[in-house]
Amino acid sequence: MSFESLFSRGGLSLERLRVIAELAGAKSLAAAAGYDATRQSQFSRQIKELESFFEIELVRREGRALRLTPAGFELAAAVRQGLQSLEDFTSRHGGVATELGIAAGQALIQWVLARRLGKLLDLSKSFKLRFHNSRSVDIVRGLQGMDLDFGLVRRSALSRDLRSRPLGRVASALFVPRQLLPPERRTTEKTLLSSVPLASLNEEGEYVRQLRSEMNHQGVVLDVRLECSSYTEAAAAVASGALGAILPDLVEPSFVGADVVRVELPWLRSLVREIHLAWNPRLLKLRPDVGKLLGPVEDVLRWGER
Repeated sequence: MSFESLFSRGGLSLERLRVIAELAGAKSLAAAAGYDATRQSQFSRQIKELESFFEIELVRREGRALRLTPAGFELAAAVRQGLQSLEDFTSRHGGVATELGIAAGQALIQWVLARRLGKLLDLSKSFKLRFHNSRSVDIVRGLQGMDLDFGLVRRSALSRDLRSRPLGRVASALFVPRQLLPPERRTTEKTLLSSVPLASLNEEGEYVRQLRSEMNHQGVVLDVRLECSSYTEAAAAVASGALGAILPDLVEPSFVGADVVRVELPWLRSLVREIHLAWNPRLLKLRPDVGKLLGPVEDVLRWGER
């Protein structure tokens, strides 16, 4: 196997191939070049040289941005596979720990991954971990592009080209400092939610949209005193004793020692999410050492029943 068609003429180099791989992971050529005008010009020239070598259009202009064509994405995927193999080879034989990338939302990173960090590190001394804070849709995209090794995503977000195994279910409940609860004899679900000062998420993710839709359907009005950008901030507000919040039930162990009450709201049952450990089967073939960790990683991360 001499690869004569690749080496019989000039124009192909690792540096040029790296540019096409970086462009695949960015939203535009400008983003891939770090919004540096000089690098952007250099990247543009290197892509043209690749187009000349392969005699095919790799990028096209969309408005003011240059984006990859389907052929460009195909080439980028092949390049990423090759560069990943070279990087893993260098790590194995250079005594450098190989990176294992696991992506999840912030709540899952803090209340699933971080709590099991010691056990994850014990799985293999030849790997170093990198946690990626991402939404499910971006995790799926990263797994498809083989930028990530594993991802924790809700089942409904999975695509057919990925494989997955269930880890557990995430339900939601109202967590309230006991001192903020009104007297039980005159408390109903609606009066409770309207009388307890709350912290609420101001993001626009799918779960928050579903929660708002369900509250509108139930005619629930919240007394929101603090808008947060993450569940971590909302949980900290609850732990402070100042506010309540509707939070994933994974947070509950964080309130051990705090006088916080969990209140079940029946209409939240429709928002239960099934979380899966997902991966790209093509990547595991490319990185067999990562493939060997699939079962152990699943065992460490699972909190639900098989």
